[in-house]
Formats: sequence, C-alpha cells, structure tokens
Amino acid sequence: MSSQLCRLTDSLDCLLESLNQAPVCGEQVPVLLYLAESVLYWVTANSAQKPQLYSCEVKMLKVGYLVFLRLFLSYISGNLKGYQKSKYNLHNFLKVLAQYDSCYQPHPDILFNVHFMLCTGGILCGTRPFNSDSVLSHADLQGYEMNQVLWHCLLSWYCVQNNIRQLPQVLHHLVPLRDDLLQHSWLDCGLGLMVLGEAAKSSLLCLHVLLDLPVNHRQDLSDPGRYSTSETLEASVIPHREDWRVRYSAVQALVNVCEGLRGDWSREGLRNVAWLALQEHLAKETDSRVTEASRVSEVLY
Repeated sequence: MSSQLCRLTDSLDCLLESLNQAPVCGEQVPVLLYLAESVLYWVTANSAQKPQLYSCEVKMLKVGYLVFLRLFLSYISGNLKGYQKSKYNLHNFLKVLAQYDSCYQPHPDILFNVHFMLCTGGILCGTRPFNSDSVLSHADLQGYEMNQVLWHCLLSWYCVQNNIRQLPQVLHHLVPLRDDLLQHSWLDCGLGLMVLGEAAKSSLLCLHVLLDLPVNHRQDLSDPGRYSTSETLEASVIPHREDWRVRYSAVQALVNVCEGLRGDWSREGLRNVAWLALQEHLAKETDSRVTEASRVSEVLY
C-alpha cells in the first residue's frame, strides 16, 4: 500500500510540474477533460468523505485547479466546443463535489481550489441540468463575456509580449477599474490578476499597477481619534471573527518562502528570517486550523 501511495505521489508531482510549465494549446483539451474527470472521480470517491486531509488529496485538488484553469482558458479562446459526453460526466461529478464543500472549510487554500473547479465547471458545462445534447450544444454557442478587468489585463499582457508602445494607455484605463475587483466576478478578476502578474514579470510598469490595484484610496479604514489601526482594520475588513483565515494565509506564505528558497544560498538570509518568523508565530498560535496550514503547504514541496 505504501509503495502504491509513493508512486501516486510521484506521479502527481510530475503532473503538477507539467501543468505549471507547459503552454496552453487546443490540442490539450481531450487530455485535460480526461484529467478533470479522473480528479473529480478520485476526490469524490476516496477523499471527500474522510475526516482528515491527506497529502495525496491536497496534490490531487491542486492538479484539479490547474486542469480546470487550462480548460477555462481553452473555453475563453473558443477551443472547447463539442465534447458533450465529457461535459455531461463533469457536470455529474461536480454535483457530487459540491456536497462536500463543508469538508474543506478549515483549509481556505484547498477550499479555493474546490470553488474554482465548481465555478469554472459550471461555466464550461452550462448551469442547467443536462437532459439532452441540445442543452450541451446551446452552452457551446454562448460566447463568454469577460469583464473589463480581465479584458484590460489581457491587453496589457499582449502589449508586453509584443513590445507594443500603447501599454501605458492600456494600464491607465485599468487603474480606475479597481472597484470592480470587489463588485464583479471573482473568477474573471482573479484570472485577470494572474495574467497581469505574468506581464509584471517582464514589465516594471505592470508591476507597479498590480501592486496599486488593491488599494482603494477612497476608503479610510483607520480613525486615530477612536481606535487603533489594527482594531479598525479587524472590525472593517475581517467581520465575524474570521481573522484566523488571515493568520492561515500568513503561515502559508511563510512556508512558501522557506520551501521555495531551499537550496538558494544567495537568499539564505531571507529564508532564515522567514523560518524564524514562522516558528515564532506557530509557537504562539492556539488555533489548530492555522497550525494545520504549515503541514498542508509543505505537502506541495
């Protein structure tokens, strides 16, 4: 059993690396659909009903996220027409996965992967029950209307990739859309930020805009005359005592820094600082959901 689990883990590691690196193209669609069905079947049959989150389940859901991300990109580019049988199967698996949403509530990062698959899967397959092929075909005929955030992020990326001089003008139109990040589709906005992040790797101008987008200058969260800044931030941004999610993300980020810089001697100092901060926080943390973030994050390395 242990050797079988080891082989599965190694296979998932290779698949994760491939999905992270390989370019997206239309020829991948049949394989991606097969992978999507396989991931959903495995998760709903083997993991979702268990009380503990296992390493294979973490990696499998990460694979599922990357697969559905590529399928969604293929859908936007018009390469996902047809495939009615696969969409029908996906729809059935997604209905089962939705029933286990509560199982992943203690793990915000894993829950995001599940919600991403459910949301994109609903778009890929159509939101209505699949009683006939005509319904599936109808879903194919409806073009995807992306919001302005995603559209301008794609334009920015295109300008960077092709050295187009109009990049400053495109970014100038993107900045006023920061309020849309809170009001419109989280899927479109999240994908847009990912695309802009890719552009920011090659463009300092895109990087500045990416860092500035989340800042809403019209909202003053601190009132020095009444509360401390931290108290006001907690009251305004983290309602219903959900602050453990912020600490969970902080632990996860520190683990990512520690593991991501492992073996990089040129940045060993930064890694040591992150490791010390992580140990200091875990020593004081009393919420088991937050301490679990360290174990879950280390699984992916």
